[in-house]
Amino acid sequence: MQNSSGFMKALKCRECGREYPLAATHVCEFDFGPLEVVYDYERIKKSSAAQPSLPAANDVAIPRAAACGL
Repeated sequence: MQNSSGFMKALKCRECGREYPLAATHVCEFDFGPLEVVYDYERIKKSSAAQPSLPAANDVAIPRAAACGL
């Protein structure tokens, strides 16, 4: 896998809760439960707070000619 894991922290077994490093694997080696991604929500929050927000779709003016396909 790539060195950059984005906002992913680990893989976690849905059945027993064991955590695994990010790697190309999809089942727990103890109980064969599915592995799910554990995200770093604090990092996501900090990242999204640092980026300027885009205007809402309702706030964007669309010229009438563009809206009609002209």
